This record gives sequence, C-alpha cells and structure tokens, in this order.
Amino acid sequence: MPCVSTPKCARPSPRRELDRATWPRVRPGHYLDAALRTGPGHLPGHLACTREFLAARGDGLPPVRSSPTAYVLSPHAHTALSDLQLALTEADLPRGQMGTVLSALTTRFLNRLPPQRTR
Repeated sequence: MPCVSTPKCARPSPRRELDRATWPRVRPGHYLDAALRTGPGHLPGHLACTREFLAARGDGLPPVRSSPTAYVLSPHAHTALSDLQLALTEADLPRGQMGTVLSALTTRFLNRLPPQRTR
C-alpha cells in the first residue's frame, strides 16, 4: 500500500520540513566550542566575564552542582578548556564552578552574535 494513501504520510510535518531546512543542526557543543575559541584568552578575562554574567542574573556563585557532560570540541577549544581548568585550579577557586564559567562564556558569545534575520 503506498504511503500517500494514509493521512499521516500525505504531507510531511512542518517540524520535519524545518529539520531538513536547518540540517546540519547546530548543537550545544558547537556553541561551547565557539565560545571557548572566541572568549578571553586568560583567567582574569574569564573571571570578569563570569562576574558580569552573575551580576546580570542577580546571583552570587550558585551552589556547586556537578553533572557530567560530553561534547566534541575542536583542538583549539579543547586546549582552551584544559588551560582554563588548570588556571581555575591554580587560582584556588571553588571546585565545580567550571559550569558557571562556561555558561558565562557561552552567553557572552551568543550576546555578541548579530541579530538573526527572519524569513
């Protein structure tokens, strides 16, 4: 029996069409990679970015929570992340604040993107 005879298959869903139009998809790891590659290249810059991020949210440092995540990063972003982890450890900052710093860097990156055109 041909697919077109069933109402579900008669026309692709709008979501499916959108997925096709936006392929390949941009995933969270892509944003993190870009944020690490374009962010400040030194710990004072990372910390300043994090302070601005927290001030904009009206928060102090959030409670330390850790949930493992895994992203594929470019070699440059991986090196930046490794250097950042080492710098945070050497600065004797609370363990587990890497997520806050990465959120701050990613927010900074996204806020600096030009406005998106609408169709």
